Amino acid sequence: MGVHRPGFFAEYVSADYRQVFSVDGLEPDTAVFAEPTACAMHGLETLGQHPGGSALVIGAGPTGLLLSQLIGFGGATSITVADIVPFKLETATRLGVDSTVPLTRDAAQNIDLLRKASPNGDGYDVVVEATGVTAVGDICVPLTRNGGTVLVYGVTRPDERLSVSPFELFRREITIKGSYAEMTSFAAAIAALRNGRVHTDGIITHHFPLDDYGKALQTLTSDPAAHKVVVVVAKP
Repeated sequence: MGVHRPGFFAEYVSADYRQVFSVDGLEPDTAVFAEPTACAMHGLETLGQHPGGSALVIGAGPTGLLLSQLIGFGGATSITVADIVPFKLETATRLGVDSTVPLTRDAAQNIDLLRKASPNGDGYDVVVEATGVTAVGDICVPLTRNGGTVLVYGVTRPDERLSVSPFELFRREITIKGSYAEMTSFAAAIAALRNGRVHTDGIITHHFPLDDYGKALQTLTSDPAAHKVVVVVAKP
């Protein structure tokens, strides 16, 4: 609802009880992260990662920051987050990632910067593309260690294509996976928000009343200072 059919930009919505989950006891500014945390939880399930590895998450948007935390709880011993926006990296640091890397607009330079920032200087066991930018996706395989995994997590347009060498996938035994939406992970996501496995402090940058939801959407797409934008529905 609100994606494939109308809903949720309203004071009241009728929903199938099988799609309703209790967030009783959570503050509203935490509960609003249930859906993106569910998406991140499904990404963790899709990875099926091995404990002790290193991970790079490219993209410090709300879901990228949530997923980076969950990957840490999933057993990774080193989490690096990269982004082109400085304040998003500052938020990532406050949320406890091990290191951050400021990106440039030069792909070759980014590969060099990110590889040097990896624990052993040879790349990462897991590389997550969390920006939805195809040019970023193109640098993921070169940053992945032999036998590692690339997770395509960001949303692109259907007509976009990645440039990947099949010989490199074959020679270095690279696995590429995709993670789509939240699937069946809502209950686990809400539990993670309740017990503090996932923190959301500082990710919300803007609040708008329901009457200004159009302005909220405009802010999300055009304000470079926007991170997570929340539409507040007043209680009756």
